[in-house]
Amino acid sequence: MQKNRLTQFVRTLIAFLVFLSLASQGIPSPKIAHALDSKNRESPQGNGSTIEIGKSAESAAAVGPAYLVKDINPTTHSFPNMGVDFAEMLFFTAEDGVHGEALWTSDGTKAGTVLVKDIDPIGSGGIDNLFQVNGVMFFIGYDGIHGQELWTSDGTAVGTVMVKDINPGSGGSLLAGFQDIAGMLYFAADDGTHGKELWKSDGTEAGTVMVKDINLSGSSITWNIKSSNGILYFAADDGIHGLELWRSDGTETGTVMVKDINPSGPSYPSSIAFSDINSNLYLMADDGVHGMELWISDGTSSGTTMVKDIQPGAEGSYWNYSFNIVSNGSLYFAANDGTHRNVLWISDGTEGGTELVKETAVIDCFYGCMHIIIDGLLVFDAASTVGGLELWVSDGTEAGTEMVKDINPGTGNGRNCFYNCSWTMADDILYFAASDGTNGRELWKSD
Repeated sequence: MQKNRLTQFVRTLIAFLVFLSLASQGIPSPKIAHALDSKNRESPQGNGSTIEIGKSAESAAAVGPAYLVKDINPTTHSFPNMGVDFAEMLFFTAEDGVHGEALWTSDGTKAGTVLVKDIDPIGSGGIDNLFQVNGVMFFIGYDGIHGQELWTSDGTAVGTVMVKDINPGSGGSLLAGFQDIAGMLYFAADDGTHGKELWKSDGTEAGTVMVKDINLSGSSITWNIKSSNGILYFAADDGIHGLELWRSDGTETGTVMVKDINPSGPSYPSSIAFSDINSNLYLMADDGVHGMELWISDGTSSGTTMVKDIQPGAEGSYWNYSFNIVSNGSLYFAANDGTHRNVLWISDGTEGGTELVKETAVIDCFYGCMHIIIDGLLVFDAASTVGGLELWVSDGTEAGTEMVKDINPGTGNGRNCFYNCSWTMADDILYFAASDGTNGRELWKSD
């Protein structure tokens, strides 16, 4: 019973975090509907805005009864964030007005929603990237003394500790790219001596070690650490070849460059996405001749090839580094062929199977466009050639690619990714922030 209640609570919290993220950016707070004994009342907030606490027929029908679990910060917003289900409890960060951003836990009840630990009791330190690996909860923590370092928690105050001061002192180790491979945490970190390199941790100080010093003269790891089938793939610079595609099995000898895609400089491998039907991976890379184009790799040098020169010449076709998703072995992405700017394309990994889906589906947002697979269909943000940014759906064909609804009719944007592109799934319903041009940015849903 407790687990079912927690599951419902997590779903409800996630749905309404869409709005809390808006508030955290200083955007005028929308009204957040809660079900509380079917009675309506208003609670004044410290910033002068109002959160409406009352039953919402729309939200209740979608996710079941919703309720305010606890007013963590009675004077203003508590900004709950980064929820993770750990040991059948919800762990998240929040600010109660006394401790700053700290680690909290909840079983879905008011009494069971409590502070776990404030890791910086005298300052304004914080917590980021809650991540669970093999029954161990990791996060990036700043305690005001050691800088941002790797921490772990078993859900208790005494069990919430720094794993290792990777970069001794107050500098911090610039942690990034958490990935789980065979029950081990992998990430990029800078120990102050070797630069930013690949590390791993089992949650103990002794078991937190650098995998390999790839670049002996500086930092090697930059971004885009991804994992599939027990192998890490990432962009790294060994000081000789520039930024190229690398792979690692978690050992020093098994951490190698896949291919020197651009022999005359860096290829900037990015937007790594894994096939869901085989071990291939898609990526964008520049070989120094064709510009940034779509590539495919099986993890070997000979099996790493350009799929298609979509925009012939050195300019390249790739524009949107955050819009790429795989379904049924095919990659959906945004590209520019020189005639159609930043429109929806699909690829099965072959030149012949890489084609423009619909020239009027313009992926007109650089970062954060919604793209999610629901029942085998791509649901995404796009702007038509005559309208604003709205919710679209595609089955990978031109005829099957269409706008779901013109939420803000005409040229207005129903979805505005300049401010916030939040979305989430709960009970097979898609929740997202949108504006119809009349009611402001509110919570919407779609099946």
